[in-house]
Amino acid sequence: MEFGLSIARFEPSSSDHCSALIRRSILASHQSFYSETEISVLIAEYSAEKLVQKASNRLVFVIRTEEKQILAIGSAKDHKIKAIYVDPNHFGKGLGSAMLAFLESQMSRDGHIFAELFSSLNSEQFYRRAGYDFIRWHNDTNGPAIVMQKKLPTKCLNP
Repeated sequence: MEFGLSIARFEPSSSDHCSALIRRSILASHQSFYSETEISVLIAEYSAEKLVQKASNRLVFVIRTEEKQILAIGSAKDHKIKAIYVDPNHFGKGLGSAMLAFLESQMSRDGHIFAELFSSLNSEQFYRRAGYDFIRWHNDTNGPAIVMQKKLPTKCLNP
């Protein structure tokens, strides 16, 4: 992750900005893989209001600059990665990987042995590079997705 960036809890006051970031990210990365209808349904799932609702029952974090500009957002609940989105102006700079590693460490800390996620078609290779394996296909109103899983590192206990 770049120097001067930090990971912090999502604040409801930033929901408009985070919703706009997610919208830009989806539009920049999903168009070759999903229909306009599927993209619209997915974008609607991340309105500012729905982000605040989601944050009430899951861990939601952002990567931000020293000036508090949000560059990425990620969330998890129990052993499941729920979402990771990066500002398209910062694709390929390691922010998605940093968020994924952070969420996995939170899950591991909470005692989870496996992490599971629903990968969009455009993100499959990203998750494979991070050690996730294909489990099965999934399809719903958001379009097709790939259920993937990874064994998390376990804490070593001293004998």
